[in-house]
Amino acid sequence: MWFEWIGDGKRVGFDDPNPAPDGCLCDAAKPDGAYYKQGDGNVPIHDWALEETLSGVIMQAEQLLIDRDALAASKVYLSLFNRTLALIESRRDAATNLLYSGVSSNLLAPSYGAWLLPNGTRVPAFLTGMSVSYVAALDRVIELERLVGASEPASPWATSALVHAEQRERILAGLPALLAPSQTYFVKYKDPDGTLHGVLGAKRHAYIEAVSNHDAVALDVAERIGVPGLDEAIMSTMLGDDVPKNPVTGGPGLRPYSLVITNAGGLDDMEAPDTSWIWQYGTWVNGGEWATCEARMMLAYAKTGRLDYSLDSWRALEGFASIFRMDSPLVAWGSAVYQPGDPINIVYDMFGIAAALLRSLWSPRYSATDLSLTPRIPANVTMLSSSVPLLWGNQRLYVSAQGNVSAGIACVVLDGAKIPFSPSKISIPFASLDLAKENHTVAVHFGTVCHPTPSSALGASSLPGSHALTPRAPLHRLSREAAVRALRALMPQDALLSLDASTLTLADGARVAKWPDTGGQGHDASQPDPSLQPIFRAAGAVGGRPAVVFDGVTTFLANKDMPLPSQSTIVAVFQDHGTTNDCCTGVFYSGGGCNGLGTKLAPLESDPNASVLMIDWSGSPDTGTDDVKNRQIVASVVYNASGAFSFADGCLQSQAGSQAGMAGRSFMVGSRGNEMGRFLNGTISEILVYARPLNATELAAVHTYLLTKWPTIGPLRCAPPPNCTLPVDVAASTARLSRFVAAMRAVGQFSDGLYELAHALLALESVAVWEERCAGLTNGTIAPLASSNSEKAADASYVASATRLAIGLAGVLDTYANSTDARQKVIYGLWAAAHRLLEDGE
Repeated sequence: MWFEWIGDGKRVGFDDPNPAPDGCLCDAAKPDGAYYKQGDGNVPIHDWALEETLSGVIMQAEQLLIDRDALAASKVYLSLFNRTLALIESRRDAATNLLYSGVSSNLLAPSYGAWLLPNGTRVPAFLTGMSVSYVAALDRVIELERLVGASEPASPWATSALVHAEQRERILAGLPALLAPSQTYFVKYKDPDGTLHGVLGAKRHAYIEAVSNHDAVALDVAERIGVPGLDEAIMSTMLGDDVPKNPVTGGPGLRPYSLVITNAGGLDDMEAPDTSWIWQYGTWVNGGEWATCEARMMLAYAKTGRLDYSLDSWRALEGFASIFRMDSPLVAWGSAVYQPGDPINIVYDMFGIAAALLRSLWSPRYSATDLSLTPRIPANVTMLSSSVPLLWGNQRLYVSAQGNVSAGIACVVLDGAKIPFSPSKISIPFASLDLAKENHTVAVHFGTVCHPTPSSALGASSLPGSHALTPRAPLHRLSREAAVRALRALMPQDALLSLDASTLTLADGARVAKWPDTGGQGHDASQPDPSLQPIFRAAGAVGGRPAVVFDGVTTFLANKDMPLPSQSTIVAVFQDHGTTNDCCTGVFYSGGGCNGLGTKLAPLESDPNASVLMIDWSGSPDTGTDDVKNRQIVASVVYNASGAFSFADGCLQSQAGSQAGMAGRSFMVGSRGNEMGRFLNGTISEILVYARPLNATELAAVHTYLLTKWPTIGPLRCAPPPNCTLPVDVAASTARLSRFVAAMRAVGQFSDGLYELAHALLALESVAVWEERCAGLTNGTIAPLASSNSEKAADASYVASATRLAIGLAGVLDTYANSTDARQKVIYGLWAAAHRLLEDGE
């Protein structure tokens, strides 16, 4: 809808009584209109969405270049692009070749406050992002104009390309004025009086802006302004020690949690003060994380030889994806989701991180005549085959690489024949492709030897198709840490006590004299007698994770001063190695009140010497239902007005009446009262205590956090397996789509890349993935999400996606019924025939 609702100098948007200028695109649109300004903040003082407008041109022009759609460019888009470029050119200051723009006209609005005058008004300033995005837009429009000009010599577009090239040179000539005094990175903007915003170490505006800098590198702008080595200087500065450290982690300022944030240091020049949550540093546009920015940062990483940083970005994304929390933006400097109340989060922007990683490997750049590839493959990779093709016109290029990357390119083979290349770049003229076929192979050989592979060996028959799901590998450490951080932000933050073995800095095998309370309440658990001290094991828990080991005889830790109300919650991650005490052991015990969490010996049918959970209170008779011996569990006890309830891995184990629960004044860990053999024989990895009863939602959040942080093999499962039967309407749509795909392929004139066929295959793949996931959940090869609500929402999302895809495709194909287009008529005939076959039961 961007270009459908392009401003024409007369059309008024929803957000302003004045008409948007000609060529202005929108911040957001609906079928009946558009918003031409950034819609958050003090909208009346906002300038138009100018850098967003340029982003629309960049993306649409690049798509047309990829498609080589000269017809659409000539008949529709170039005239629209020229109106937009004319609007931006009208903002150029002739003396400086910089671009004026007002409040919140930047891409990541409303973080740009423009020039604040002494009287409190804000007027336009020179915004770096405008110039960077303008150059990138001109790059792509110029190539489109050349593409159209080559096929339409009489058109004005070849001449227009020359005019735009001159405009581009003027902007490039002006950009050095927006460098910081060190000449190693760009400022965010410059006031007309010369004040620079975003200079490290300055008295005011002493932050560094990530967005304009990574864009300048990623979009190939910085390298062209006449400052040698500027790409590397920008990246070194952004990742260097001069950047203000993160106030929470004390680590890298711009990527405290592996994902880049918008700035380091905090903005002091926004349109609003940073006193509210949305504007404060680390939350949103002021130091939050935006996945689209991360994607462009990844392109900059690759360009400057930093693919290891890109892999860290991917691992962070994988962590969020593993818990179905792919939200964007991310708050708390990129560590927590923006919409915590939703059971799952899936925001389209987050897929940009995966796309950027793939694009980085080859760094394709499309021109009017050529596709250039710059391989940027990690040095430790000796063979790479991409299952995702590079699209170019109606052609698909499957690129592969093999050999010693560090030795340089030895040869490049296109469809079995060697083609020229430079030491770092491969240029493929479109005219060199055999257009009689759609699939092509590009094999890049590194090292000193070239063994061209005959094209028949890499033909369409070996190109990727649909693949079954493979068993999921264990999460990388960075991925797990990202998931754990996100889940921790979703759980209650008011713990009275927090003991975490992963924070202990002791040597493996050392005795634990003090286990610090990491919650900041000062309720450390300690033991002055060395003979009674438990032992720290760096790999004492499942998966090689840390734990504190208690011997079941004498060892325990204690605190004499931590009052605990009768209504409270205790949660622990522990493993009981077997107890002989049929009364109670103390994982956590509140002295003076008996509230606590422990185990006891109990004969079960599966094991006469089982260990089960028990709720601790004076005279408690309860016995848990599951044997937890030698099983790492997340256990909890909640004391509330209705009684007391115990859980293991979220599954109810036992409950006691309303008389349960008494206020305590001290606590022990590993023992119940230091008496009568009531000691834990096992390990403890984490304990959380709340001075109130958590509700079901809060308790589920804590369970989910701990089950993810302390993964185990085969946690207890009490939820019923999912219903794998497809809804009747989805099953019917799937059957019709299957017949349609078979018919389309049988005709022999349609490739799988055709929109209608590709759409149908995607819908069928969504159903197939759901069926495979559902089967895995049922047979135990796939672990459900720790939160049952999230698992239900995740399961539903697969079916919902397939349903939307099927409905959308049906809506498109049904419009072909009265089409005069020959291809659409054939496709509709196949679509209608598929429906008839379904009705006939065939």
